[in-house]
Amino acid sequence: MSDLISVIIPVYNGEDRLQHTLESVIGQTYENLEIILIDDGSTDRTPFICDEFMEKYPDKMVVKHLKNSGVSVARNTGLDLAKGKFIAWCDSDDLMDSNMLSRLHRKIQEYQADIVCEYYRLLKDGIETLPKMREKEVVYEGSNHDRVFDNFFDEVHRSMTTVLWDKLFKREIFDGIRFMPGVTYEDKRAMHHILDKAKKIVYLNSWGYTYFISNDGITSTRSFKTANGDYEAAIDRYEFLIKKNDDTLNRLVTYDILNQMVFFYKECIAMGEKGRAEEVKKDFKKTYNVSTRLLKFIRVKENFKFFLFRYGMI
Repeated sequence: MSDLISVIIPVYNGEDRLQHTLESVIGQTYENLEIILIDDGSTDRTPFICDEFMEKYPDKMVVKHLKNSGVSVARNTGLDLAKGKFIAWCDSDDLMDSNMLSRLHRKIQEYQADIVCEYYRLLKDGIETLPKMREKEVVYEGSNHDRVFDNFFDEVHRSMTTVLWDKLFKREIFDGIRFMPGVTYEDKRAMHHILDKAKKIVYLNSWGYTYFISNDGITSTRSFKTANGDYEAAIDRYEFLIKKNDDTLNRLVTYDILNQMVFFYKECIAMGEKGRAEEVKKDFKKTYNVSTRLLKFIRVKENFKFFLFRYGMI
């Protein structure tokens, strides 16, 4: 029998698109699936849809209803329940093409990799955006392993590097790794730790996942909580990567965090969070002061912007 793949799907009030998502996962050409639905205390028809699919596909579906505790708890519950040799993730309003898991499984076996990752299509209110892809597959292992982190700072590959759902993972990668409860961008906060644990990571030059964004959905909103979560994830990544003492990474992550600090400071001011803005400004000054050597490698225009911000001129 082929290897069991556990597909974990956290869902909260997802009645509008959940059925289409589940049909895309059920319809995979890879048949040995365990589909784990974690209902995070939904108050719409989501619990009914989950139970309906479990009754229809009892050999494939696992459903767990929780008291509303947040997506991190839902993800962790899914990991605790998973029995598969491999783990895949899917958001409750997105789609997988029918061959996605077959392709990822074939590639993870071919390369004997810990993680395989591919591109995704963006669908926003009916408008499709296809990814720009590399011409060749890229393998990160051995002395080349830490170059996978460069993708966090690449315009094309940044978004795909920080998410869970366009990848297939060996189950062991999540041993000792769980998602932090009560935060937003829990996947972005965890991905650098996950990639670091993997010995071999392969970026494919294919796509099979459709990421859906609606103007009235949570992914289109930016509250102080989500903005703060995004910023704290960037801080965690900076503190993690700067310890690697890699010149290329040091330059990339320093430039990134200084930009994030300026951006988040302005968001805090716009949202009336002046106390948090002052904390960010203090963090910026500390980071800027210890990064003088690295700033020489950042283009003049950006370096000047950081200088002006540091000394309160913008």
